[in-house]
Parts: sequence; structure tokens; C-alpha cells
Amino acid sequence: MMTGGGTAGHVTPLLAVASELKKEHPESTIRYTGNYGDPFVQLVEKSQDFEKTYLIFAGKFRRYHKISKLVYLQNPQITLKNIRDLFLFLLGFVQSLIHLVTWRPDVIFVKGGFVGLPVGLAGALLRIPVVTHDSDTVPGLTNRILSRYSKLQAVAMPVDSYKYDKKTIRLTGLPIKKDITAVTREDERIAKKHLGISVDSFVVSFIGGSLGALRLNTAVQQIAKEYLSGSDERTIIHVTGKAHFAAIHESYSKMEEEIRKRILLYSYSDDLHTITAASDIVVSRAGSSIHELSAQHKCVILVPNPILTGGHQTKNAEIIKANDAGVVIDEKKLEESQGKQLLEEIILLENNKMLREKLALNLSKLAVPGAAKNIVDVLWEAMNKNV
Repeated sequence: MMTGGGTAGHVTPLLAVASELKKEHPESTIRYTGNYGDPFVQLVEKSQDFEKTYLIFAGKFRRYHKISKLVYLQNPQITLKNIRDLFLFLLGFVQSLIHLVTWRPDVIFVKGGFVGLPVGLAGALLRIPVVTHDSDTVPGLTNRILSRYSKLQAVAMPVDSYKYDKKTIRLTGLPIKKDITAVTREDERIAKKHLGISVDSFVVSFIGGSLGALRLNTAVQQIAKEYLSGSDERTIIHVTGKAHFAAIHESYSKMEEEIRKRILLYSYSDDLHTITAASDIVVSRAGSSIHELSAQHKCVILVPNPILTGGHQTKNAEIIKANDAGVVIDEKKLEESQGKQLLEEIILLENNKMLREKLALNLSKLAVPGAAKNIVDVLWEAMNKNV
């Protein structure tokens, strides 16, 4: 049984693990449990590796990092939704018990997301081995709760980052698409041509996630004209997120043609690895995309989202900075400088090729190859481990 959802980052790794499991053990049967209304369930339903898909109710406990409790008092709907979702969780737990009693799997793999909690707890109650996986240095609430009952915890970041029992942690990496590999000079040229960019252009991409990152998007708009005016051989790729695309498109449309033609604007792209492959510098949040950028050996500037649960992006960025594997910019300072700090860091890296290569090399050392196979090995270990 595999479960996880709420974001593509919780579901796409399951697809990779399922594919690898079928390759190594063709006789295996894999089923998936997802949440009613989760749009990412369709990714699993399109896969040929899952025999069946179950849908359950799963409540989401809403909490925000470094947000005053006063916010909860001022917005009682947050508390009311949490109370409502407690009952949904209980219902999902009963549904999970029924599914697991009806079809008793040998192991349950929980990638994360609130749907994994009722499934994992039901599995633990039935004494079915549970394995969790964490992409970030700070585990989500589901995996933190399940760590008391899970046999093993697969992780993608350095082992010392986690508070789990070191005896049960397995460093596996994060499964990513097979075509995301170290980018050679030729790969970079091909990617630039594919995007219609001059192969001689210095490319900086800004990627704030599918929903967008308001402060990062604002900073890019503040510095775009000044940066591009500094050289005719500079190009910006800006992935805005769907929520901000229209306003940013209008803002760029007011710039002179010479500047505007060297800005590639996307609301979202399912071909991000081509965009990053074409980039000399990638400016990004500090979520699971770190693993793809490390596999590509890219030079990165990270602007972590400080309010996400547990401050996991901030902790991820701290790991990157501690390993001298990228530049980290505080979002608040970015806003206060009106993007100037970001502009300065970009120009510094553009003018220092050796530094870019050093940061990229150090980031690549954090990549763990063969993550899907590593996780399959952990699942097999959990089935045969008496702990």
C-alpha cells in the first residue's frame, strides 16, 4: 500500500517507487490510498503500476510557522475547519481500517501529506510495517506522528538533520524523473535552443512554485529592467505561478521591446527541468526542488518561504548554506532591499564562474542517486525486519 497526497511532491515520488518496485518484483501488487477531492490522485490513476485506488476522507490540521496565535483568534474559520477535519480524520481512519483488513498489504509506504496519517495509524494498529519518507529536513506532522510506529524512516536530506532514532533512518534520496541528470555544456545549449534563447546568453531563471511566491515575484519585477539593461547577452526566465501571471504579464508589457523580448514568462511549466537546464543561475524556493537542482548540478540562489509549517524551507536552506552549496537570501531582507540584494548576488555570481561551479559542485554532492531503488530496498527491509 502506498499513500500520500495534497501536492505533486507527495505523489510523483510514489509513481517512481511503484515503477521501480514493479521492475524489481513484477509479482508485487500495489494499491494506493488518496484523499477525496485531491486533484493529484489522477496521476496515480493514469499509472499502470497500481492495481487499485482507494479514496478516503482525511482532515488537514492547519498551522503556520511563526504566526501569532492572535491570527487564529482573528480568523475563527481556521479553528472551525480544524474541528471539522478532526471528524474527517476519524472517518478516514475507519475507512483505512476497513481497506487494510480487506486487503492486508505486507508494507505501507507513506510519502507524506495529511492523507497518510489515518492510513499509517490504521496500519500500525494492525501491525503492518510502516515506512515513511521525508523530502525536507523538517518532517511534516503526519510523519512526525507516525515515527512512533513506523519501522523505518527513509529520508532525502543528511541524516543528522533528523530527530528520528538513527538506527531506523535510511538515507535514500528523493525519487525524481529519470531525465533529470547532470547538465553538460551541450545539454545547456540544447535546452537554450529549445526555449528559443541564444546559446551565448547568460540565463537566470526565477521559480517560485506552482502557486507563485509574491515577494520573490515582486523582487524580480523590481530588478528585471536594471539587470537586463546591463548587457544584451542576458535573459530572464520567470515562472510566476498561476495566481500572479496576469499582473506580472501586464507589468512586463509596459517595458521597452529591447528589454521585454529577453524575458520568458510562464505561469507554470511541466517542463521545468528544461528551464533549469538552460539556466546559469536558478533562483528558487527551498522545497523539494532542491533535489532536482542538485541532480542537475546547478548554481542556486534560495529564497525560503519562512511561514510554511515547521519552517522546513528555512531549515533546508540552512543545510545548503552550511555545505556552501548555494546562496540563501532572507525573504524579509529581500523585500526591504526592494530586490537589490537579489540583484547584487546574481551579478556577483555572473562575474565569478569559479564560484558558480564551486556552489554547483557542492550542491551536487548532496544528491543521492538511485533514490527509487533505495526506497524499494527499504520497503523490503521493513517487511523482513523485527524491530
